[in-house]
Amino acid sequence: MNYSDISRPRVVADAKREIHSFVSGLFLAFCILFTQTGLLFPQYGTVSAAPRATTLIAPDDFRYENLASKTPLLLDLAKLGHSLSQPFGIYGGTVRDLFLGRPFSPISDLDLIYDSSAKDFTIFRDELLALSAKHTEKHPNPDFHFDLSDLKSETARQRLYHKEGITATKVGVLIDGTLLDPTGLGVKDLRERVFRYYPPDRSFIELHNIGRFVRDMVRLPGFKRDPATLDLLRRSLHRYADPKTPEGKTIRNVLAASRVETVRLAAIRASAPEPGALYTFADFFNPLRRDGRYQHNDLLKRLTPFFPLDMFMFDLFRTITQADSMDIMREGFRTLEVDEFLRAIGMECEAAVLMDPNLSREDLFKRFAFPGKEPPENSHRLPFFRIWETRLRQHNVRVLFDMLASEFPASAPEHLLLEKKRDSMLATAAWIMLKPDDRYDDTIMGFLDADINIGLLPRERIQKSLDWFRAKYLPLGDVTLSPYQPSLSLVAGSRHENPPRDYQQKHLRSTQSVSGQHLYHDTSQSNSNYVKQNPPHASFSLGFSPEVLAVDPSAPRSFRNLSGYLSYLVGPELIELYRNPHTSLAFVMADEQTTKSLLGKCGYTMIFRVNACGFACRHATLLGFDPNSDRVCISEYGFHTKEQWLNQQMRCMYVLQPMTTSPYDKILTYEAPRSEVDFQRH
Repeated sequence: MNYSDISRPRVVADAKREIHSFVSGLFLAFCILFTQTGLLFPQYGTVSAAPRATTLIAPDDFRYENLASKTPLLLDLAKLGHSLSQPFGIYGGTVRDLFLGRPFSPISDLDLIYDSSAKDFTIFRDELLALSAKHTEKHPNPDFHFDLSDLKSETARQRLYHKEGITATKVGVLIDGTLLDPTGLGVKDLRERVFRYYPPDRSFIELHNIGRFVRDMVRLPGFKRDPATLDLLRRSLHRYADPKTPEGKTIRNVLAASRVETVRLAAIRASAPEPGALYTFADFFNPLRRDGRYQHNDLLKRLTPFFPLDMFMFDLFRTITQADSMDIMREGFRTLEVDEFLRAIGMECEAAVLMDPNLSREDLFKRFAFPGKEPPENSHRLPFFRIWETRLRQHNVRVLFDMLASEFPASAPEHLLLEKKRDSMLATAAWIMLKPDDRYDDTIMGFLDADINIGLLPRERIQKSLDWFRAKYLPLGDVTLSPYQPSLSLVAGSRHENPPRDYQQKHLRSTQSVSGQHLYHDTSQSNSNYVKQNPPHASFSLGFSPEVLAVDPSAPRSFRNLSGYLSYLVGPELIELYRNPHTSLAFVMADEQTTKSLLGKCGYTMIFRVNACGFACRHATLLGFDPNSDRVCISEYGFHTKEQWLNQQMRCMYVLQPMTTSPYDKILTYEAPRSEVDFQRH
């Protein structure tokens, strides 16, 4: 075949000749489609012309029922769409794979066409999701991908994803027999097995889009490759590889900023990478989720320091999963000079691993630490205060989800969905993969974004409620543990960041907790021995207040479900840490400065303000950390009345009650003389 024929669409001389080629019946059908959908007639221009949306009657090999004949879920969804008179169909990669008879990959979605403005759409949407959940055969998850209502006011994203790109992935098929071919070349190129980018008159393609097209080419082995498309993709990568171009300078700045951010986040997790270590799946996953949401919602000023590198690299990671073989993947990377681009911008290690012919798909999963393939953490242990920080972060996420759910009646679909999303996010596997940070707004809104976009949750109401709850219960902003004051001992990676190595080796053993983190237990001495050898400052009293000790915790109570109440009050993710031998609890009837001073005199040299739901509202909390013994002291202060002070002690006494040994030697109390009490908290 002559490549010049596939490099440019057939030019139609004039409109009269085009109309004459249609029979009158087909022309009438087009008129009906025009009035019903508002889409344009098919019109092929020169290669440099702007793309025009093309709506056709689907030929037999592109009819929905034929493409979906071996996918029971799609056949049932078509029946549902017909029963509710819904515009519905499939698009993009789903059409491509069904037409080519290719199996769906482990990370494929069903790209659906729908109309959110159609009557009864919400009923259709809910029944579609329920029907999908009932299907027991393995199938991709439905993705509400192409909203026909968007065509009434076309956006930049609409043009990008539906009118520009690889033609073979720009075909849509509706259950009423309508065919969407926005580039005018999709059907032709699928039939003739041609890999082509449209429109071809671009000077270059932005890096955050190039990765998708690299992945598309790798996923289409055996397709004829349009030389103009290959040249455009190479030219685009060369532009970013060249340090003299604006794009080249930008990507190097992004790379430097992302390296700094990666090291910062790793230091927070106390797992700083070795010099020259590879970027991992986790490094790009959260930035990618955020940047995808910001792009979708036109919040471009909020793009992360990783953009656009995160989107490009994540598409390479997806290619590892979706390619037919690693040899085919490497041939595609080599053809487009992806490896040369990575080396040029300073990612030589990543390029070497990706192109190593001795490494299998499974090897690459391990090298880049894909979910479930992360290396064990036994080579680097978290200091105990970092475990408290992670659990407090989980606690905040849970409470914020619960507060959002409380905005709706208990039986409302929104309430039930928010509870389901809460449980999904807090599940061990999901939490380890997501590795959420302290940006609770981004974390929660990002996790709910897909449900908000299809109307399952009201965006404005959720955002407004979340903003109010964060301002009320997290008054320090986007932080969980805020250093009380800057000092060398608080700098991540300093010698005080972790317990001394000899202490770790001699006295600590780690056990796996339900959240996947490691908890420390002191095997060299009991908590009682520790207190005897390291007595608290004389101003503290050891044990609960006499009024609290006078209460028999085993006596009958009015609470029918005390454990449930305590779990709700303290947080189920925190109870285990309260009972841990390396946690002490201090109840201080004084102000913040007095509390800080007392902690310092007890050897807690690293002090943080705790910004967590229930820890910073009616009273406040400081967390003290002793790096020499790897101990944490949770110090609650600023109680407005003595009754509050005693009630909080009582709650904690019940939390600690199941411990087999007496827990009271880990309890410290302090009641300042009235003249010293200053309840104004900073």
